[in-house]
Amino acid sequence: MSFINRDAAYLKFKKLGFNSSHFVWFLSDLQFYETSEGFVFAFKQVGDVTLFAVEPLIPEGNFSFKNAWEEFCKEVSPKISSFVCVYEPFLKQFQAEGFQDFRFVSEPWVKLSERITMGKAGQGGC
Repeated sequence: MSFINRDAAYLKFKKLGFNSSHFVWFLSDLQFYETSEGFVFAFKQVGDVTLFAVEPLIPEGNFSFKNAWEEFCKEVSPKISSFVCVYEPFLKQFQAEGFQDFRFVSEPWVKLSERITMGKAGQGGC
């Protein structure tokens, strides 16, 4: 499809975004590309490296990351690509396209419904 501006990317984020990490897109100096199927990539090219902030926004429906990636590569021609902070549900899709993963940190998740309240709050106090 084409490159889109920050405002158009933000509208897509409001519709398709589901994790708060995508919000970093709008705090950084990134370019945005939307594929014909509606995937939105946020990236910055530094020398031969194309850095992607998080996985792309993925449209509703049964679309192929493989097709989106091929379209992006045809348009942008990245030499070396690196996705930073990919969430685990998307990792298999990236690996299928030849990406390797390197976990250097893992964000802890707490299910609030299972958390046992401690201290005064657990006793009904403030």
